[in-house]
Amino acid sequence: MDSLPRVCPVRSQSTSCLAKIPADGNIRPGQWGHLRWGHAHYHQGDTSAAQSHFAKALALARGSGLHDLEAQALSWLAESALDPAQEQKSYWETALAIAQETGDRWNECDVLTGLSSSRLGAGDLARARTGLEQCVLHFRQIGDRRTEGYSLLYLARYCEAVGDYARSRSYSDQVLSVADEFEDPYLMALGLSCRADATLALGEATAAQQDAERSLEVACKAGNVERQGRAHMGLGSVYRWLGDPAATHDHYAQALQLLRQLGGPGRSMAALAGLAWAELALGRLREAQGHAAEILAHLDGGYRPDVTGRPFSIYLTCYQVLSAAGDPRAAEILTWTHSLLQEWADNAPDEETRRSFLEDVAENRALVREWQLARQGEAGEG
Repeated sequence: MDSLPRVCPVRSQSTSCLAKIPADGNIRPGQWGHLRWGHAHYHQGDTSAAQSHFAKALALARGSGLHDLEAQALSWLAESALDPAQEQKSYWETALAIAQETGDRWNECDVLTGLSSSRLGAGDLARARTGLEQCVLHFRQIGDRRTEGYSLLYLARYCEAVGDYARSRSYSDQVLSVADEFEDPYLMALGLSCRADATLALGEATAAQQDAERSLEVACKAGNVERQGRAHMGLGSVYRWLGDPAATHDHYAQALQLLRQLGGPGRSMAALAGLAWAELALGRLREAQGHAAEILAHLDGGYRPDVTGRPFSIYLTCYQVLSAAGDPRAAEILTWTHSLLQEWADNAPDEETRRSFLEDVAENRALVREWQLARQGEAGEG
C-alpha cells in the first residue's frame, strides 16, 4: 500500500515527481509530488505552503478520479488545518467516506485514526476510543508496524486525556519501540513527549524531564518546528509541577514562538495558558491578563485548542486569571467550562472512564472543585 512517509521527504524526490506531469501525462506522480512537498513544508512550520500543496494534490486527484489519493490529500488538509475545530472534522469525514466507498481498508483505518483523534478533541470520548482501538487492531493484524505505532500514539493520548496515565505510558513505550525500529524521528519525538506527559501525571518529574529534553533534542535534529514547540511545552509543564514559574515561563515562551509559525490559534492556546499561569505565579497580573485575553478572543472567534492542548487546563487558567483580576467574566467562564466538562464526561464509554476523567485528571478535578466553591459562595450570599 502506497502511503506518505511520516518523516520529511527529500525535496529532490518531490521535484522529480512534479516534473513527470508534462512528460508522461501520469497525474499520480505529480499528485504525490505535491503531497511530499506539503508534508515537508508542514513539518518545517510553513503551514500555508503545506496547505497550498495539499490543495493542489486534492485537485489533481479529483480531476483524474484517483479516489485513494483524494482521501490522502483530504487527510493531510485535516492534519494541517489552521482551525482544527471547524475544518478538521469535515476533511476527515469526507476522506473516510471516500475510503469506505473504494473498499480500501488500509486507507479507511488510516483516516479513521485521524478522525478519532479529532473526535477526542471534540469530547466524543466513546467513539474516539472505539475508532482508535479498531485501527490499532487492524494494522496489527496486517503486520503494518509503523502505522500501528501512530495509531498507538493517539490511543496513548486518549488514555492521558481520560486520566489513565499508566496505560498511556505503556502505549507510549510501544510507540517508542516502533519509532526505534523504523528510525522515525517524528514518531520518536511524539512518543517521548507523550510519555513525558503521562510520567509527570504519575508524579515522576525527573523521568518526565528526561523524556521531554530528549524529545526536544530529536525534534531539533529533525528540523521539526511543531515537535520542538510541543517539547518546550512538556518542559514547561515539568517546571510548573516543580514550582519554578521562571523556568516555566521561559519554556512556554519558546513554545509559543515556535507554534505561532504553524498558524492557527488552536495550536498556540496551551502555550499562552502556560505563560498566563507563570505570569500570575510571578505576580505579573497585567501580563497574565494579556495572555488570557488573547485566548478568550480566540474562543469567541470559534477556535478551540487542539487535542494535545489539554483544553480544560487552558480554561481553568483563564478563570484563575480573571478571578485574580476581579473580572466579572470569571463566573461566566467557570459556568461554561464546568458545563462543557460534564458534557464530555457524559460521552465517556463507561462509568469508570467517566470517573477517571473527572477525578484523576488534575485540571478537571480542580475545575469541579472551583465550581463547587463558587456555588457554595452563592448560597452563602443568598
